[in-house]
Amino acid sequence: MIVLIGTSCNFQQERICNDKIAISDSIRINFLNQILSDTSKSSLFFNKNNYITNVPAFPPPYLPISKFNPKRSITHTKYISMLLNETDSCFIKKQRKENLNFRFEELGKYNFKILDVKTMQSNGLRIDSILSYTKAHGEYGFLSITPPIFNKEIDRAYVRIAYFGGETIIFKKVRGKWIKEKSLDVWIE
Repeated sequence: MIVLIGTSCNFQQERICNDKIAISDSIRINFLNQILSDTSKSSLFFNKNNYITNVPAFPPPYLPISKFNPKRSITHTKYISMLLNETDSCFIKKQRKENLNFRFEELGKYNFKILDVKTMQSNGLRIDSILSYTKAHGEYGFLSITPPIFNKEIDRAYVRIAYFGGETIIFKKVRGKWIKEKSLDVWIE
């Protein structure tokens, strides 16, 4: 009897994870272009001359404690699902995996300056040398942002952003425009 219940749950989970909804890189790029260009609403990016890194390296945020196991926190995927009011955590997990291959260089089409930190680091440059490079080219530092993760309705999005400090932000689409709904995990370096 227990094996049957376990098999049934696994089948249900597999069915949900094979959802046909896909978030294209075009949707991600358009979202990022809008929130990074709209300085009046999002207050994220003040100048397209600032660099955006192609390596969004963020530690996971502080995660809430599980109500089922008070000795453990919930997963990052579950946390994002909760913030986006998305019941299908497999949909979120799938996007997190897809985002590992996201190409920030596509933002260059919108005149953003992409800093190829990935190549710089593979050539042995440390962060202080990369900061010196940005300073020598008229801007000190660079913005890091995660590729967005959306709910299924594509009307809410989760991103983490850093520029000598940072925050986790939930955006909501209102009348075709993305607006900052709430900020979480704000920090200063």
